[in-house]
Amino acid sequence: MPQIYHDRSPINNAEHITSPLLVLQGGQDRVVPQAQAEMIVESVKKRGTRCEYFLSVARTCSCADPAASPRRVMGPCPRRWRHADQRRFRQAANMRASIGGQMDFFNDVFGIKRD
Repeated sequence: MPQIYHDRSPINNAEHITSPLLVLQGGQDRVVPQAQAEMIVESVKKRGTRCEYFLSVARTCSCADPAASPRRVMGPCPRRWRHADQRRFRQAANMRASIGGQMDFFNDVFGIKRD
């Protein structure tokens, strides 16, 4: 691997992330695999920086204990989803959940009060 790729890789610079971070991950993303996104999330959280992680998934899920999962799955219940999105959220349910999660994150981070 060329040194420039190593030097510019977010995972190799995660210790410099000090602002709140929102990670939106498509479960079928081929460019940024889920494991890489989760490494960033873990690294940022480990240092005490706020980090929210939203994952578009295509799997069945018991949803019995959401606290046991390190990630927050978008939407009311992943059982209703048939396919995960890739780099861009294209399914309506994933778009709505993504936008809602972004709004909640920004409102909280910037102290915006919604009526």
